Amino acid sequence: MVTSHRLPTIQQLRCFVAVAQEMSFRRAATRLGMSQPPLSRQIKELENVLGLRLLDRSTHHVSLTAAGEVFVEDSRRIINMLESSIAGISDAEDRLSRQIKIGLSFMFDFTALPIMKDMLDKIGDTVVIQREYGASRNLASLVDSGELDAAIIGAYRDTPNSIDRLQIFTETVRVCLPAHHPAAQKDHVTFKDFDALPLFWFTKNENPHYAEIFEQVFAHHQYRPPRLREPDDHVQLLSRIGAGEGTTFLPTLRTSVRHPNVVYRSLAPEISDHLQIPIYMIWRDQGARPEVRRLIEEFRLHTPG
Repeated sequence: MVTSHRLPTIQQLRCFVAVAQEMSFRRAATRLGMSQPPLSRQIKELENVLGLRLLDRSTHHVSLTAAGEVFVEDSRRIINMLESSIAGISDAEDRLSRQIKIGLSFMFDFTALPIMKDMLDKIGDTVVIQREYGASRNLASLVDSGELDAAIIGAYRDTPNSIDRLQIFTETVRVCLPAHHPAAQKDHVTFKDFDALPLFWFTKNENPHYAEIFEQVFAHHQYRPPRLREPDDHVQLLSRIGAGEGTTFLPTLRTSVRHPNVVYRSLAPEISDHLQIPIYMIWRDQGARPEVRRLIEEFRLHTPG
């Protein structure tokens, strides 16, 4: 019968199990790296807490009581469960320390770029890559706040000063046309080939730097199409283009999505040479963990940025 509101300590349980296994206070003390008097006190305190005698001991003999026979098995389980829990916490902490949260701009389908997939897979052999998709502006904010370790984004000018960046790729742009449009029969097109089609486009404040690149090229070539608000859903955008309602420009890495009534065409060199979209790896310059530094160095070594 338990006579105390206290619970046994792990040290008391370990001492009891050691004595029960060795059937000797001397050998148990040696095993635990302690002297016999403190060991005896631990066993006595445990019995006081439980209100039960666990061991019969004499000068030359130690044995378990009936209560001791039952309690030693429970003690082993408690100790094993605690050790297993501690090991699990250590493993979880190790996994978290090796985890890199990386943001990827949803403007690009990075699976269509073999080097990007190979790089992330290679890095994933030594660290856990957790991907999060979003707009370049939002990803930059998440990197700045520390919610992401790094991100791969398109041209975005207003990154905070605390963020460093490395150009890892230069993206080309293609025009998305209705399959029945005459320009769809050409391999390379100019603005004049489809300038009567309305342009599905985004507002400048969604990505000012990205828009600025295009607006300069549009102005230089006097391309002034009627404009329509770009649908948020990409499948709806392709469906409306396939229905002949308009056109748009997409990064090549986003043209892997197919639609039966839509074609993607390259722009003539005099246009495409000025529509090169830089792709950056960004990270917080201060306090980046070693795993993040290794990721950055891998990209620095294997990309032309």
